[in-house]
Amino acid sequence: MSRMVCWTGICAVVGFVVFFVLFMIFGPPNDPDRIRISLVFSAMAAIPVAAIGSVFAAFSIIMDELNSMRRQMARWQMDIREAPDKTSTNFEAD
Repeated sequence: MSRMVCWTGICAVVGFVVFFVLFMIFGPPNDPDRIRISLVFSAMAAIPVAAIGSVFAAFSIIMDELNSMRRQMARWQMDIREAPDKTSTNFEAD
């Protein structure tokens, strides 16, 4: 969960900075409210970037959990192969 929050914050900040620079470059050059408008639009544009970053972080967390489950299943299979006289209902609780 903390990894998701960190990536959401990082993506929000990066998205804000990127869109602020783009709005400042391509915005109207003589507008007196140019900075205020760029700040507001950059904040609005940073929200979807943060959401996309949190989705990618969630996929990464799920993938890590699935890999750890796969490793644990492989370890259990090795335990079963090492002790073939043990039946599947004869496992001890950890």
